[in-house]
Amino acid sequence: MINQLQEKYQLSLLLLLSSVAVMGVFPFVVIRYLSGNYIAAIIDITLIIGMISFVAYAHYSKKNPFGERDIGGVY
Repeated sequence: MINQLQEKYQLSLLLLLSSVAVMGVFPFVVIRYLSGNYIAAIIDITLIIGMISFVAYAHYSKKNPFGERDIGGVY
């Protein structure tokens, strides 16, 4: 896995940014669930699951899910 991430810069950047986003959103899931705001917690969980599935697709297919463009949208 490390070798693949060293070869594909875009994939490693996607993995890094998504993992930081998941770690940043997850505490809000816990806070919103404990405060009784279940709908917002479900929305946050859906966001986390979407990011994880997006990265899993990119990792297992070994291609950039954005096509040939860079992640930032720069050509």
